[in-house]
Amino acid sequence: MKRAGLLVKVLAFVTATVVMTGALVVVFGGFRFEATNTYEAVFDDISGMKTASEVRAAGVDVGRVESTDRLPDNTILVTFSVGTKIPLTTGSTAVIRYKNLVGDRYLQLGPGPGAPLPAGGKIPKTQTRPALDLDALYNGFTPLFQGLQPDQVNRLSSSLIAVLQGQGSAVDSLLSDLGSVTTTLADRRTLISGVVDQLNTVLETLVQRAPELDDTIVNLQTLVSGLAQDREQLGGDLAGIDDLTTTVGDLLARERPGLQGNVAQLSRFSQVITSDQAALDNLIRRLPGYYVSLGRIGANQSAFQFYVCGVQLRLTTPAGKITTPFINSGNVQRC
Repeated sequence: MKRAGLLVKVLAFVTATVVMTGALVVVFGGFRFEATNTYEAVFDDISGMKTASEVRAAGVDVGRVESTDRLPDNTILVTFSVGTKIPLTTGSTAVIRYKNLVGDRYLQLGPGPGAPLPAGGKIPKTQTRPALDLDALYNGFTPLFQGLQPDQVNRLSSSLIAVLQGQGSAVDSLLSDLGSVTTTLADRRTLISGVVDQLNTVLETLVQRAPELDDTIVNLQTLVSGLAQDREQLGGDLAGIDDLTTTVGDLLARERPGLQGNVAQLSRFSQVITSDQAALDNLIRRLPGYYVSLGRIGANQSAFQFYVCGVQLRLTTPAGKITTPFINSGNVQRC
């Protein structure tokens, strides 16, 4: 009897242990015994999402991820299953969220308008969103750290590390450093406000000038493409310009003394012209009439016919004396 009672107890213990172990395997293994439907969702990125990850709706576990596959356009196709009692529509959304600090993810389903989504249906990429990129989040603090002093950044970083390592006593130090950071930002609020206002003005101007900006970019692209096509010719032209510059420099250096004299005489000439302004104005007014008479003389042929009756010259002798000799053609009837 004793041995029989002991055997019954052992069998009962083993049975209970097997049942409990099976229950734990079912619970933590995500096994489901209800009827399910399979759906698909397209994502740009599923970093951290694995097969058998949870699928939740309104925070409740309703299914699991069956598989993940890369498509030819570098998007990711996630196949998941949910219970038949979970209604999905053509407007339903799918978002990848963080499950814990270790980095595990789960698929969050959201409601949406539209007709019911049939089993095997697909949620398009426009209705999905990948998990938050923590690298981008951390990089977003870079401008903040650039505006702080190095010792402030070091103290803040040390406090954050201490808190993440479980040192609760470091919370006070963290709050103090955060207060210092906010004080620094408050002291610079005028500068920050001005920068934001100027940036807003720039963006408004760009929006107003969007057509002109588009044309400028297109024309710049055309110009750059043309320069790229003619780069060999441009290289030769630049070499020629260099030679021309050298030649002109040598010419100016050689002719500089003569140019200096010409410039000085040009100054004297301008003074003479200015001093006899009335005579110059009179000559300019009479020139059109002279040109008309001259045109009449050569109207019959491409030549001018003159009969010189006499010529009077004004000469200056080497001694500086002015003489005006007159040469005539004699006693000619036409003169």
